Amino acid sequence: PLPPPIPTTASHARSEAAPMTAIELVPVTTSSRPTAEAVPDTAKSPPTTSSAQTSAAEDADSTDGTYSVGWPTVVIVAAAFLALSVGSAVLAGLLRVRTQQYHRDAAMWDAAAAEAEGLANDREAELATRVAAAEESRCAAQQLAEDRGRACDAAVAREQALAERVAELTQEEERNRAEFSNREQQLQRQLQAVEFENTELSAQSNAQARQLAATERELTAARGRLDTVEAEKAALSTHCVRQRDALTANRHELAHSRTEVARLMRELAALRAARGGGRAPFGGALAGPNPPAAAARAGA
Repeated sequence: PLPPPIPTTASHARSEAAPMTAIELVPVTTSSRPTAEAVPDTAKSPPTTSSAQTSAAEDADSTDGTYSVGWPTVVIVAAAFLALSVGSAVLAGLLRVRTQQYHRDAAMWDAAAAEAEGLANDREAELATRVAAAEESRCAAQQLAEDRGRACDAAVAREQALAERVAELTQEEERNRAEFSNREQQLQRQLQAVEFENTELSAQSNAQARQLAATERELTAARGRLDTVEAEKAALSTHCVRQRDALTANRHELAHSRTEVARLMRELAALRAARGGGRAPFGGALAGPNPPAAAARAGA
């Protein structure tokens, strides 16, 4: 806190000088008597004068309305007045210096307070700006983290979906391979059966000269079936994945072929039995009793 204001030098000097200027010297009035009467003549007066006589003379002088002051008193009063004037001047100068110092200190304190307030305002504004920037950075970082988290979750979900799809495709591929392997084995067995049938028919053609035409027709039909099966095998080995619907039809065809082979085997057994009974080999069975069966074999 600043010190209380000091009164100005002029007012203080006036307040201090007022009592001193109020002191006025009484003007010295000389007596109207001649100098010879005012100054006692030592020659006329006796050499020894008592104090009572002197007091009586002064009373006699004051009875006529005049008062005489001596020069020492005047000098003392003048010296005192001069000392008071010099003291008041010195005090006024000291008060003036003190007032100037007070004003300089007050101005310095005001400037320091204004500078401190400006620095505080600047610092507060800078801190507010930094806090706002930090808050924006935090919000941006939080938003980026949330976006990255959602992206990671989406990527994990896509990865899981792809893994499931890969597993499904792997299982489907395994099923297709197993199905193709089964179909290939079936075709191999069918081919072996047809080849075995062809071998048997070839052997029978050597033994059955009179049935050469029928045997040749059967052999041609068997070869046609063999070519058909081989072509079907090649087509199935190339387009097995895209021909799942044809699997059922092929199975039916295989069953029909097995039925036909069984029928042929039964006919062969019947022919062998007939041959063993003494009749002409294959003559009665192929030509006489059952012509529709031979036509069916030729069609097959």
